[in-house]
This record gives sequence, structure tokens and C-alpha cells, in this order.
Amino acid sequence: MRTEFVGFGLERLGLIPARAPKICLTAVILIAFLGGMGIWRLKQGHSMADFFRSDGPPFSDYQSFNRRFPASEFDLLLMLEAPDLLLRDNLETIRTVHLDLTLVEGVSQVISIFSLPDAPDENGEIRPLFPTELPDGEALDKIIERVANDPLFRGKLFSLHEGETQTALIIVALDPGAVREAGFMLPVQDINSTVQKLVAPTGLRYFLTGVPLMRSEIRKAGRHDLIIYNSGGFAIGLSLCILFFRNFSAALRSRLLVKNASRTSPSWSTARQR
Repeated sequence: MRTEFVGFGLERLGLIPARAPKICLTAVILIAFLGGMGIWRLKQGHSMADFFRSDGPPFSDYQSFNRRFPASEFDLLLMLEAPDLLLRDNLETIRTVHLDLTLVEGVSQVISIFSLPDAPDENGEIRPLFPTELPDGEALDKIIERVANDPLFRGKLFSLHEGETQTALIIVALDPGAVREAGFMLPVQDINSTVQKLVAPTGLRYFLTGVPLMRSEIRKAGRHDLIIYNSGGFAIGLSLCILFFRNFSAALRSRLLVKNASRTSPSWSTARQR
């Protein structure tokens, strides 16, 4: 059996650089230069729609719908729940969470029941529905009743079902400029740590969801898989080298040589003349 049939003659391509080294070196430098220019133009998209971008009619319809009914992909949803969420102490905790989240770097706006305005007074001044100092007893019950009966907020920012777990929703809007510059992971981690620090001592339960959280988890999973696969691939390659060389030091040197060569050169081949 002739050896050239193994590679179907493609191994002879390795003889071209040996015959015309200057031309091949010039071509490699030119390709590397063009590739370097392309790398600087690479940008990372922070929109979930980028995963489904296409030139077909469905994506065009989606863009048209999104322009008419815009929905932010930078909103993080925080849900707090407890059987007795209407207690004054729990409401104070919700307000503390609201105020502290506004101080997290990368957060542009926070919306909760404490963002609800009261009816204008005689002078036309609009004040928050919840006063700075929360009242007790009947005064607090009247405020909660107004929230429960308001058609704009009923069942949206606060659920008050008797005999069931009561929930409060806090919408945390991230700054798109800060996200494009630093990414989703850092603001999401800061928000999670802030909420956990404030809510853990109270016994309330909280849940985070939204596109920023999903993107952050996807990146974490990608980094974890990258570490696992690289470590596993190196371990398998090293094991095969040990079986071949029957010597650990020689196997390690050969494995590191192959790894460094794969990093510094996009492709390499050897040609052996008969």
C-alpha cells in the first residue's frame, strides 16, 4: 500500500513552504495582519435577540414589534415573599432593599410599591404613597388597602391574597451604558449579595430572575465548562503521551510542546521526503 493514499495527497501541501518560503511567509504575514484587524472589530452583543438575528421575515417582524412595544432586556426582577409580608417590619425591609439597590453601581432605576405616588394635595404637590415613617395599625391598613384596590398596581407589584403566600415585586433596571462597558455579571453579583445581606436575617424568601441573570448564569456555565474541558483534554493527552513514551518527564515535555505549538501557530505540518 502506497503511503500517499493515506492523506489523499494532501500531505504534499507541506512541501510548498519548503519550495517557496518567502512567498509563503509573506502570505502568512498578510493573513495574520488581516486577522488582527478583524479581531479589533469584534464586538460582544448584550441583547438576547442577537442569538436569533437573521435576514428572514420572522426576525424583521420581531424588530417591528419590538419598536412598537419596547421591552427592556436590562431589567432584573426581584420577588420577595412571606406569609405575613404586610407586617410593618417586613415592609421596612422591602423599603431598605429598594433604597440600597439604588446605590449599587450599574443600577439606573428601582421600582417597587414604595415608588407609588399619592394623589396630589391642595397645592398640587405629589408625595409618595408610603410616608417616610411607616405608620402602625389602622393608618397602615388604609395605605395597603389603597395599593390592593388600585387597578394599576393590583396584582403587579404586590399580591395580597388572604391565606396564601404574599409577594412583593421589585424591578431593578440596569444602566445599558454600564452593562455594555462592564457586562452583566458584576452588577448581578452586587445586587444578589446586597439582597442576601438585607433579607437573610428577616426570614423573607427572595428570588431573582430576568435576562441579566440568565446571561450571567450562561457566562458562568461557559467559563466552568471551559475549565473542565481544557483540564480534561490536557489530562487525557498527557495520559496518552505517558502510555506512548513510558516516561512521565518525556510525556510532559511533549505535551507542553504540542500545547504551546497549538497556541502560537494556527496550523503546522511536517513533510518527510522518501
